[in-house]
Amino acid sequence: MRKTTREIAILLTAAVMLLACTDSEGSLGEIDTQEEELVEATISVDLEDVEMTTRAGLTSGSDPAASYCYVHILNSDGSAVASQTGVKAMTKTKNKTNEFTYSATLFAGREYIFLFFADNKTTSAPSELSAVSMNTYDGSGIAWAKKETSTWSSSGVEAELTHIVCKVSLYTTAPVNVSSTYTLTIKVPTCSPSYDVSTGKFTGKATDKTINMGTKNVTATGTQYVGHFYVPVTTENRTLTITYAGPNNNPAYPVANVPVGINNHVKLTGNLNMIGLIDATITATTSGIWTDDPAGF
Repeated sequence: MRKTTREIAILLTAAVMLLACTDSEGSLGEIDTQEEELVEATISVDLEDVEMTTRAGLTSGSDPAASYCYVHILNSDGSAVASQTGVKAMTKTKNKTNEFTYSATLFAGREYIFLFFADNKTTSAPSELSAVSMNTYDGSGIAWAKKETSTWSSSGVEAELTHIVCKVSLYTTAPVNVSSTYTLTIKVPTCSPSYDVSTGKFTGKATDKTINMGTKNVTATGTQYVGHFYVPVTTENRTLTITYAGPNNNPAYPVANVPVGINNHVKLTGNLNMIGLIDATITATTSGIWTDDPAGF
């Protein structure tokens, strides 16, 4: 009888242990079913694309379209995403000038950092977007950028990028002939050589840039558009130097306190034919945000 009682106790102990193991395995199974889900969705980018026209009806030149757009996807702590390492080139949307898309598969519900950069100068994806080179920008280089933090879902991510260069438009109030003989240049001090999308700041040692305004024979009277260019500069007042090698032997003319800056549109207006001479004055105004309608003349 004692032996039978002991056998029953052993069997009961084994049953309890088996039940405990079953419960434990069941709990682990429930955890497995709650793993994060990978979701494929689309990242869409739209770039600011505005042809600047003054209230007086004076064009300030159409902005060129972006040729390339790149995205770098990071975890919320800034570390690399295993399935999305490196900078990826986005695809331009068919029949759209400044729209790009990229398809990614990420964990739903997770927060990610998306770094975007677009321009009309680079020809291959940069190795990183923390120091994108802008050394090749010669006045015609235009660029956009943005840092976006978003929780991933089947809706993907939509971002609007803004300009990270300053647009400078030049107007003359009198006829002027700008040619290979009578050249017109504008010197812009301390232009930045690179840009960090993650911090939204320019990097590297800044240098002066001299922009050649090309050719333009203005024969009409009144305020007339001559040309425009783009420069990567921080937001602060600078002295821009205009040099017109015209028939009157014009000296270089410094324009002080020009309010250049990221996403700004600056307009320089005056009698270019007589610039640097006693009866010439150049004024500088800004529309502030690039997409705002510039003030009339």
